[in-house]
Amino acid sequence: QTIWDGKWKIASIIVVSLLLVFGFNIVKPNTTFTSSTEIKPITSYEFDRYSLFNATGVFEIKRQTLLNLYIEQIEEGSLLENAVDKFNLINKNDFDSESDYKDTIQKFVSEIKVLIPKGSAHHVLSAEYNDKDKWKDLLTFVNDEANRKVKASIINRFGTIVAIQNQKKDFA
Repeated sequence: QTIWDGKWKIASIIVVSLLLVFGFNIVKPNTTFTSSTEIKPITSYEFDRYSLFNATGVFEIKRQTLLNLYIEQIEEGSLLENAVDKFNLINKNDFDSESDYKDTIQKFVSEIKVLIPKGSAHHVLSAEYNDKDKWKDLLTFVNDEANRKVKASIINRFGTIVAIQNQKKDFA
């Protein structure tokens, strides 16, 4: 009888609580953000480091080549997958199996895009995530590793060309 007599009080408390929950969900800040990181070619100062290669006439390095190699490293995917795993952007403990975890990482990485927006001369790495610090760590790691791999690729190409030139000299 007591509950029945206070049914309007109970109903009003429930309605006010629901309205507060919905209001909080509408007003609260978004937990995810969209990151857009501009990828630019190296500066003239940085490009001067390659002038020795270019002076030989045997091997020429261009800004666009370096940019293309860098973007290729990012788009290839394994670099981003390693970074997502290393910085725990996706919690491994939330998955029952290793394959589910790897599949989720691959899906997350596939949603990271390298685009050239209309009206822009530069590439943009775009993604959505919810922890700015982890995302900054990921970007730093990806930048360092992509640069390291580009450098190794350039050294390998140069070594190959030198070997070919030496072989031509020996045959001559």
